[in-house]
Amino acid sequence: MQQGAPSAEFVCDVRADAGSAVGVVRLAGELDLGVAGDVGAAVEELLDAGFAHVVVDLRALSFLDSSGINMLVAARRSAERRRRAVSLIRGPRHVQRVLRLTGTESLFTFVAAEGDG
Repeated sequence: MQQGAPSAEFVCDVRADAGSAVGVVRLAGELDLGVAGDVGAAVEELLDAGFAHVVVDLRALSFLDSSGINMLVAARRSAERRRRAVSLIRGPRHVQRVLRLTGTESLFTFVAAEGDG
């Protein structure tokens, strides 16, 4: 399913295959205040639907601000309360730098993208 985005600069693509325990949220563009709520809602929908593991793919992000970080941390906490998991696929260097400088990188489990070994 494709989530709506307020600008052409951001894409949130949700992959939720029936029969799979893993849902994937692929992000592209700028994860900021204008779209963080929509991304959080997409993750919550997957958790509500019973997915045991939600993977958020940061590889195509060009920008990440504090609202995006807060949304990721909130999603992780929401999953933990349900005894589920939210993991990340590492983003570009500048995105990882923001996570590292804010001290939030260590809060997450990072997984390899499908096909990366």
